[in-house]
Amino acid sequence: MVRHRIYRQLRHILRSKLDQFGPGDVVVVRAFPAAKGSSSADLERDFDFALDKVREKEARRETLPGRETGTRTETEVRTGEEISS
Repeated sequence: MVRHRIYRQLRHILRSKLDQFGPGDVVVVRAFPAAKGSSSADLERDFDFALDKVREKEARRETLPGRETGTRTETEVRTGEEISS
């Protein structure tokens, strides 16, 4: 099944990147139908791109006045949403 293949590919990608997350970080990954024909390299590139965007957004939030530095928020990464094929 295609869905299970994508699930396995994403699980492998995330497992290789666990050291990039801190304790308490929450990551939600959703594979959209467009990911159906994607290679593992494509999925990893899309994941890295989306994660970079989330981290940039989080860094901007932490510099806002009244926001404590170093606080964590729930992070949602949507693989494949940011890049069109």
